[in-house]
Amino acid sequence: MTKQPENIHSATDPQKCREIARKYRWKLKAIRPTGDPILNIDCVFEGQQISDAVGKVRLGFKPQANSESPLKWT
Repeated sequence: MTKQPENIHSATDPQKCREIARKYRWKLKAIRPTGDPILNIDCVFEGQQISDAVGKVRLGFKPQANSESPLKWT
């Protein structure tokens, strides 16, 4: 059986997952804890990942503001 692609976005509470699902008409598959004190849950939706921010955070990259860009991944 092939694993289905997942589109994962972090949020502050489960209600935000439901709001995202409703706004973008995505099917919410699961809500998982992240261990992060602020974005403490992952909203898991059906389909391909649409951004790479989740992967960068999980690999230890952190967003940094600097003079070149308001937000840069370092």
